[in-house]
Amino acid sequence: MDKYDSINDRYCYLGTSVLKNKLNIQDENKLENAEQEITDLTINNVKYQAPPYNLRYLQSVHLALFSDLYDWAGHIRDVNISKGGTTFCIFARIVPEIDKLFLQLTSDKWLTGLSKSELCKKLAEYYCEFNMIHPFR
Repeated sequence: MDKYDSINDRYCYLGTSVLKNKLNIQDENKLENAEQEITDLTINNVKYQAPPYNLRYLQSVHLALFSDLYDWAGHIRDVNISKGGTTFCIFARIVPEIDKLFLQLTSDKWLTGLSKSELCKKLAEYYCEFNMIHPFR
């Protein structure tokens, strides 16, 4: 089983788990290195916006970070994916689940006014929740 259970995924090079990319890198480690180097630069393209946040803003961040490498940057994935046997949110449920997550963040006042330990705990919870949705390929 490959890293993202994606051997037959149209987003990957045939027979591999390597995402198709604009640099045509077909080695997973080289692609990870390129992604790191590129995002170290493209982080400067992210336009900060104060809360409230929404899916459109999240997509704009993804686009700013990854558009130099992936044609599909900023687009919600349209395939189901899993990693190590764990299935992420089915693509048809991504928008409703992200909306629920942003609604919860609104309810939690965008995590403002928390102590350091409370903030760390909440961030970990939100990270786990977001990671299980995994909205982008």
